[in-house]
Amino acid sequence: MKIVSSERLIEEYLGVNSCGRQYIAGERQGSLREKGRMDYHLLYIAEGWAEITENGRKQKVPAGSVIFYPPHVRQEYCFYEETNSVSYYIHFGGTECEKLMRSIGVLEERIVFIGKSAEIENCFLELIEEYNMKEILSDAALNGKLLTLLAGIGRRLSYRRAGIDNASGSRIKEIKRQMSRELTENITLSEYAGRCGLSESRFAHLFKEMTDMSPHRYLLFLRCEKARELLENTEMSMAQVAEQVGIADQNYFSRFFKKYTGQSPREYRHKERLQKNNGKKI
Repeated sequence: MKIVSSERLIEEYLGVNSCGRQYIAGERQGSLREKGRMDYHLLYIAEGWAEITENGRKQKVPAGSVIFYPPHVRQEYCFYEETNSVSYYIHFGGTECEKLMRSIGVLEERIVFIGKSAEIENCFLELIEEYNMKEILSDAALNGKLLTLLAGIGRRLSYRRAGIDNASGSRIKEIKRQMSRELTENITLSEYAGRCGLSESRFAHLFKEMTDMSPHRYLLFLRCEKARELLENTEMSMAQVAEQVGIADQNYFSRFFKKYTGQSPREYRHKERLQKNNGKKI
């Protein structure tokens, strides 16, 4: 059977050429492409380690590392038989790839450490399954999963550069879920910090690094979004909506809502109802 190369130039916004998982045990495996490939190549080491050769120098790259090769860049790497390594790879391309790679921080620094991550492995496994299924609209599904993978890598890289370890990052993500569930309970930020095992100042610093807003502002964001939902989809009174988002004073709720949306709660509800009745946005 003739084997057809997966390498091709992609002229659309984004596209996946191939992806897969490799187990290295008892047999040396590697790659040497003097002129690279015409597409982008991303390699994630989940277990073991690889030897990467860059500019004539060899370096040992551990599990938890991402190696990224742009088009037409020399590729040389090797997994030795005794390493019992597991790696994932994806070849992709598209008109927006350079911008995407720059946004996640792997365009100039092509070998980065993000840590071992079940989340990143799951992203690869979903990509591989979708690639192998070859179902209707598979290209669109692959592109969505690729963007999720790249975003996950970019986030973990940003966290590490900001000094956020995996345990602290996971705890703060859980706190954000709790904040959303506990809007009516008015829990203090000091208590949330305590749940993370962090001082309030350290909690606030890490939270802002991860979310790009302070814990206080994030709570206001959640309250505003919940209020929008209730005003649009229920017949609750203004006082009831205020209570459901953790604000006891209806007047304060009205001022808060107008500050963040530019409309009072009543104005917002009236406008949304008109839009729905007209079947279009104003």
